[in-house]
Amino acid sequence: MTEGVGVSEATRRLSISMKTLANWVRAAKAGMLERVGQYGKPLTEV
Repeated sequence: MTEGVGVSEATRRLSISMKTLANWVRAAKAGMLERVGQYGKPLTEV
């Protein structure tokens, strides 16, 4: 992490799972980060 934040702290701050972060890192390394979530359903207000 660029700010010296560990994986556990980053996932806590972002409120995401470690698996999600791992998927994002893998996508970034493959140059495909902009495609992450492209086909997901849009979020709606609760």
